[in-house]
Amino acid sequence: MAQPKPRLVYVAHSQRLTPNMHRLVLAGPELADYPNDIASGYIKLMFNEAGQPIRSLNAKAEGTKISLRTYTIRDYDPKVPSITVDFAMHGEGQAEGIASRWARTCQVGDEIVIGGPGPANIVDLEADWFFFVGDMTSLPAISCNLEQLPPDAQGHAVIEVTDVKDIQPLDVPTGISIDWVVNATPGHQSELVERTKEKTWLEGVPQIWVACEFSNMRELRKHFKSFGATKQNLYISSYWKAGLVEEAHKEVKRADAEAA
Repeated sequence: MAQPKPRLVYVAHSQRLTPNMHRLVLAGPELADYPNDIASGYIKLMFNEAGQPIRSLNAKAEGTKISLRTYTIRDYDPKVPSITVDFAMHGEGQAEGIASRWARTCQVGDEIVIGGPGPANIVDLEADWFFFVGDMTSLPAISCNLEQLPPDAQGHAVIEVTDVKDIQPLDVPTGISIDWVVNATPGHQSELVERTKEKTWLEGVPQIWVACEFSNMRELRKHFKSFGATKQNLYISSYWKAGLVEEAHKEVKRADAEAA
């Protein structure tokens, strides 16, 4: 299958949603052929070795070494056309990655080349019930899923945020309980796993969606598999690993998948 062509987009809007979540709206005519239902899919932001955004569609052919950073498409507006992307922020300094730094400092009108889109990642909406677990890196994707659920959906969502002020209003059916876990040091041991284990297992076969830091993901994978979860009803992924950039995390993630 051919890789989607790279596209040049520009920053149309920049907004700090909460203390640790920053929203950008990226626009441009090259987004016109995106699928209308691409929310919860992903893009690849492109940066050079200096951590600066790639602005040339021919950068690879020109020999530029490209670093990719993966982010969820929170929303797509075909009328503009534009995509909304939310960035979990990790503070300034060494903990801040190249993508979050760019999101924090870019100006309206700034350009960047993106890859994708990757496919939408929505659970089977006809499941008996639902279980979502994640941290701020996966909050955009969880939000997209919650908005798609049928009105009579039942289940749980356990979501870790850095600060109580990072809690966002979510559009969810009344049968979905939302449990917010506040952890001021993301990537360190938190209550996310334990709070998840405390949740009641409902009747029927659930759709389980989990994405978070690598070590938490491994613990949660063991937990859900102990209840008989399989590839058919369990999506589980690490979106990041504490102390590693995306390239190194991918290697660890690949080795873990092969050993699982």
